Amino acid sequence: MKFRSGVLHGDEVTELLNYANENNFALPAVNVVNTSSVNAVLQTAKRLMRRL
Repeated sequence: MKFRSGVLHGDEVTELLNYANENNFALPAVNVVNTSSVNAVLQTAKRLMRRL
């Protein structure tokens, strides 16, 4: 599925989250300060074998 670039709203966000879930990938939270924080969260989740 192709999503437009930029900020998504409403049903677009739901579609993106469903797509990510169905295809087994994570979306970083919007309140992270940099890519290091995103990487730390994803690595910790992987180490703990938890889904985000």
